[in-house]
Amino acid sequence: MKRYGVITLIALGGLAVAPILAHTDPREVIREVAERAGKGDAPALYQLALLHEQGYDSIPQDTVRAMHLLRLSAEGGDLKAQNYLGYKLLQRGDATGLNWLEKAAIAGDAKAQGNIGYLLLNSDLVEHDPQKAAYWLERAATGGVATASSMLGDLYRDGNGVAQDSLQAEAHYEAAIDAGLTDAAYKLVDLRGKEWENLPDSIRYSKALYLYTHRAPELALPIFRSLAGIDEQNPQRQSTALMAKSLAMLGDAYTRGLGVAYSHEKSLEYYLAAAIEGDPSAAFVISELLEIFPDALNDYLPEDATTESTSPSYWREKAESGGVNSAEEAHQRLFTP
Repeated sequence: MKRYGVITLIALGGLAVAPILAHTDPREVIREVAERAGKGDAPALYQLALLHEQGYDSIPQDTVRAMHLLRLSAEGGDLKAQNYLGYKLLQRGDATGLNWLEKAAIAGDAKAQGNIGYLLLNSDLVEHDPQKAAYWLERAATGGVATASSMLGDLYRDGNGVAQDSLQAEAHYEAAIDAGLTDAAYKLVDLRGKEWENLPDSIRYSKALYLYTHRAPELALPIFRSLAGIDEQNPQRQSTALMAKSLAMLGDAYTRGLGVAYSHEKSLEYYLAAAIEGDPSAAFVISELLEIFPDALNDYLPEDATTESTSPSYWREKAESGGVNSAEEAHQRLFTP
């Protein structure tokens, strides 16, 4: 867990000034922010602190002034500033940062709540208290902090500070994955992967598709290969619609280089196998390919293939008979469990 140390706190710090800099006239917005900051407006002081920390246009990078403005904002009650000031102080080894984090957490800042929960589990600056950590992580997770959901999943998985509950752990890992934290996908598979092997194929496919579309393709591909009946050394395929979709997903992975190295040859091989087995999305992909490269299948079709199978219209008809008439429909069908 130590590898989460700096990563977790940085992720919860909240550094973005993009809303200002993406404005059609950022200089005008910055002037307005500076004017409001000059009048003691706490949110404006926070934004100005971030601008000085990073430097932008006519605003020079000045970390000393940034810390001064950040403290003024925190003292003025801005919760984001309190959380970030707490982080910055702790980064310098100043334990008073805990006071600012706790102040923001009590006032309801989800990121500060997640930071407090993390520190109660991992930091040498406070006495470890898993039960209290769970209290804060529950609130941070409710506020949408992905790392908090993941850490909370760990607590339920291990029965640390809470009653052990694998269903709660699974739910919190999924919440973290849905919020974009890929690391939680590995935890979910560690928790449930063996059980998934005994689920009906349709549910296993849904699990694989979930992982694939949530930035964990390397965890999904073994499931797709299994459902496709593929042993890399000894292919043994069973002709089913689900098997065909799994082959098509492998084609998609090699096309995009997701979870595997990009390979045009592998992509074509799997898409063609899927199309031959009746997947309409794969048939549409093959028809589109043949429109551009008429000889694309020359080295891939089986020996008993008919001449018409090298025609784009042949595969287009198969796609249309399966309800796929466009690239959008092909994508939708492929990515629907």
